[in-house]
Amino acid sequence: MATQSLVKRAVQVIELLAEQAEGSAVTAIAQRLNIPASAAHRLLITLAESGIAEQDERTKHYRLTLAFPALGLRYLSRFTFMDICRPVMEALALQTRELVRLAVVDKTSLVWIAKTQGSRSSLRIDPLEGRSAILHVTAAGKAWLASLPNEQIKKLVRLKRSGTARAAEPYGPRAIQSTDALIEDLEWCRRRGYAVTYDEAELGVAAVGAAIRNGSAATAAAVGTVSVAGPSSRLKRKDLEQMAEPVMEAARRLSEVWPATSHF
Repeated sequence: MATQSLVKRAVQVIELLAEQAEGSAVTAIAQRLNIPASAAHRLLITLAESGIAEQDERTKHYRLTLAFPALGLRYLSRFTFMDICRPVMEALALQTRELVRLAVVDKTSLVWIAKTQGSRSSLRIDPLEGRSAILHVTAAGKAWLASLPNEQIKKLVRLKRSGTARAAEPYGPRAIQSTDALIEDLEWCRRRGYAVTYDEAELGVAAVGAAIRNGSAATAAAVGTVSVAGPSSRLKRKDLEQMAEPVMEAARRLSEVWPATSHF
């Protein structure tokens, strides 16, 4: 077996075992990879000698050890979270061609810390970092609020119980004005996994955002958000819906690396 092919097969075995926490038999691995059982056995022996795999004495199945994940964690630990964020944000900006923003949770607030602009148009929005997001009128804020219990949301965002008239505030014409309406909107966010705003923070701004969590588990605490924003004159609601999946994918990628990196 040529060296290049051998390395490729070894990677395939590792990827296969990564999906089988209980391990897998040599014959099953050979069948999945469409290689002779003898070749699969030699690869597994080499991986075992390297400490990457091990054989269960009872079942004779091979499984990965923690050596390979530990190696990945050692590699990630050399980066800050911002090092990891940059290519993810730039890829999202390139795909959506709009402004991508990153915010992190700071106790009871959400603070913008980074952005990258993908728009090729002269018509763009460009807020400054370091400011706190207004939680109930931004996609980033809603994405974070949707991860919290309703009682905590009511403490963080104090609105009227109903949609009755109130003193004017410097938000957009579609800004949510009552706690009940906010909770209803956040239920929508929870079902779909992302938040949307349209002329809410201010007239002319539309955005879609998703929560970054402390790990890949759906129940992990939200530690930040990633969002895409642009002028509502260019971004229609259907455009925001189409952007939702790449935004959620970026949030998933950042959630996976958050626990293994130094954050700031």
